Amino acid sequence: MSLRGYTIIRELGKGSFGTTYLVKSTDNNNLLYALKHFTFPEHNPNNYATAKRLFQREVAILQTLNGNAQIPDFIDYWEEHQEYYLVQEFLSGDLLRKELKEDEKSEADVVEFLTEILAILQVIHDKKIIHRDINPNNIMRRSCERQLVLIDFGAGAIRKFVKNTTLTQLQTPPTIIYTPGYAPIEQIQGHPEFNSDIYAVGIIAIQMLTGIEPHDVQMDENGEIIWRSQLQVSEHLANILTTMVRYDYRSQYQCVDKVLEDLLTGYHTPTQILPSKTNLAPSPSSSTRNPIYVILFCLLAGLSTIAILSAAGILPVNQPCNQQQQGRMI
Repeated sequence: MSLRGYTIIRELGKGSFGTTYLVKSTDNNNLLYALKHFTFPEHNPNNYATAKRLFQREVAILQTLNGNAQIPDFIDYWEEHQEYYLVQEFLSGDLLRKELKEDEKSEADVVEFLTEILAILQVIHDKKIIHRDINPNNIMRRSCERQLVLIDFGAGAIRKFVKNTTLTQLQTPPTIIYTPGYAPIEQIQGHPEFNSDIYAVGIIAIQMLTGIEPHDVQMDENGEIIWRSQLQVSEHLANILTTMVRYDYRSQYQCVDKVLEDLLTGYHTPTQILPSKTNLAPSPSSSTRNPIYVILFCLLAGLSTIAILSAAGILPVNQPCNQQQQGRMI
């Protein structure tokens, strides 16, 4: 079976929004792609217009972000008979959701996760894009390089819209799309900001440490998440995560740069990371290098170099992180 220049190899997944296939190009049989075919149960004009807007949003974002190794490459798209087709780079790997179910994560694992996913987030926020639906089902780990990859910049929104459309959703821009438990109050109310993505990453990190699903966490009378007393974790990481998931967005981190800066400040030496409650074995010898410290060292060295060049007038100095980043947001 063929679809506009692509031969279907097999079905990858199927849901209420349509089907995803593994395909190859009829022009180049050596390259594999993922083709998403979006279908709708009925053709209400209002529903169709909203779904089309969501689809076009994902296409625009993927085109803008093309070339980043940790975001799927956009290949092609088309509309036919009020159905949509999107072709992307095929990713071989597992969702972070599966990884969370397999074993408990140590503090070092969580810091490594934060460092990598926040670096991806930094790229999309610099382009004035808010992901809006970061959760363990929208993060993959490549099989080969073991890199994290951020996926689903709108397709999931179409799926949720088709499954649960209300009059309010029809009258409101598609900023209300989110996964319950991973969205802060301002996003639930229809006002996502850059810190809304940071909040979602913080929730995932707490989930990695505690093993508790977001819908099972307890909150105090002020809406703050109760989690620190449930495990052994360094004060430094606890403070970072708590700031990431504050109830009041004005008390949260407002940009990724500041979170990374705090991580670098606190984790320049291995002794500051406490073992997990299931990993109390003696620490390895000093000759054994944990990849996370190499990553953090490189980031710190890079920031130092940029600071030196900026001071010398070779590079322009960026404006400090404001309450809200300026520019058009997608």
